[in-house]
Amino acid sequence: MAITPQTRSNEIYSDFQSNLTVHPIKKDLTRLVDEDAVKRSIKNILLTNHYERPFRPRFGTNLRKYLFENIDPVVTKHIENDILTAIENYEPRANIVDITVTSNPDNNAINVSIIFSTINSLQTVTLNTLITLDRVR
Repeated sequence: MAITPQTRSNEIYSDFQSNLTVHPIKKDLTRLVDEDAVKRSIKNILLTNHYERPFRPRFGTNLRKYLFENIDPVVTKHIENDILTAIENYEPRANIVDITVTSNPDNNAINVSIIFSTINSLQTVTLNTLITLDRVR
């Protein structure tokens, strides 16, 4: 899709790709726009643990702390609250509608489903992701 002044003005949010890939024709950095940009930001928040970002030690959800926990309904509620708090603190573009966490014990992972809308839109967007809880070393 060609970027024209009309389409550029319709884009609300824009972020760079995390791997900084270059567009083969325009020789410019490729971008994520609108809901895709917010989805990527939320996924980055989910995958970041505390003390991973310099000068922002509390950034992220710190889901690794649940590595050796039995994922029961109480722990699932704690995970949902951690995710909600982190997104409210670090992603002001998203209004959270619902968060669902289910355990995947065979893969030592949790399935996270987040339904949200962007602040300038009533359309809801769903982000489904599998987060593997691995130890660092």
